[in-house]
Amino acid sequence: MIDSFIVPINNDGFSILTNRKIYFYQRRKKERRDVKYIFFYRTAPIKAITHYGSVIKYIKDADNLINNSEKFKLFKDSNKESSAYKFEKIIKIKEPIRHTKNAPIIQKKIYIDSEILFGAKTTLFLLDNKEADDK
Repeated sequence: MIDSFIVPINNDGFSILTNRKIYFYQRRKKERRDVKYIFFYRTAPIKAITHYGSVIKYIKDADNLINNSEKFKLFKDSNKESSAYKFEKIIKIKEPIRHTKNAPIIQKKIYIDSEILFGAKTTLFLLDNKEADDK
């Protein structure tokens, strides 16, 4: 069952995430609200899924929770409206799921079953078992 997704996150985004326990993103027309976990793929230089959060709340309109400076760091277009997921805590994965050499880099949201994620060792394995967010 698809109950999770992986998102790429840069250092600025990860800092906001760990400090505030909120993952902000640009609102979309069609969204999955029944997400149980969100896994965070840390972009270069780390190139690994290192943390995840168990979602406690979906926030459709999160513009009042994010300031312009944060929006500018997180979004390509800081004028777009934001949504968010709130977490009780952000959990570090004991063994990070590392980027596989010569495998595609995670560049957008990927829907996946959490059981696959919790058993994965490399991103290539995950990419072979994904449901891309092409919306």
